[in-house]
Amino acid sequence: MNVSARILTRAASLAGNHDATVEIHDDSRRSTARCQSCGWSKDHGIAYRPRVLEWAQEHADQCTALPG
Repeated sequence: MNVSARILTRAASLAGNHDATVEIHDDSRRSTARCQSCGWSKDHGIAYRPRVLEWAQEHADQCTALPG
């Protein structure tokens, strides 16, 4: 699966670390969001991609973890 979207986390904004992201991966059946810093993830069927994007944005707005 390729990255179809990347959202900077709160930590990225505070620390300037642009590796602190939530990535969205899509395939023909699923849309998956995964935080590269803390490991949080959510997925759902591709028809719910807008909801997965919403979850990803909500998580990114609050995540202060930095990648290890």
